[in-house]
Amino acid sequence: MKKVEIIDIKRNHFKELGETILPYYKKDPMNFLFIGPSGDYVKQIAESVARKVDKTINRDAFRVINQYAVEIFKKYEPSSLFIDRDFLKSYIAKEMEDLIEKEKNNPKFKNYVKTLSKSKRSIDYLLEIFEKKWEISRVDNESIIASII
Repeated sequence: MKKVEIIDIKRNHFKELGETILPYYKKDPMNFLFIGPSGDYVKQIAESVARKVDKTINRDAFRVINQYAVEIFKKYEPSSLFIDRDFLKSYIAKEMEDLIEKEKNNPKFKNYVKTLSKSKRSIDYLLEIFEKKWEISRVDNESIIASII
């Protein structure tokens, strides 16, 4: 059985959420799965449940959404490669540094790239462009691409 509960974020959010999921966890700890938005968030929920059961818990039952998605991806696409967005951002920043060095004889362009490279937003935007380009390149139906553009 799958169950979704939406609980407002208040001062006692973690305690309240821990109490809400406790019966489901106790019923079958080995088939229970809690997915949260961040490591710290999931850790606080897991600790709240651990305090309530007063024993060691199945820590694999508490997952961060991006880690869970990668695990599922690797399970069903074992030959595929997953590259973390933070790695790609670092790669883009390094490529921009190399471009600045390469273009040192063109001060206008060099300064332009240097300004872009210092902006977190610019690097995020460049990554989004590359991601969209990759997504479009994987679409076989030309009419789908035409409807997007």
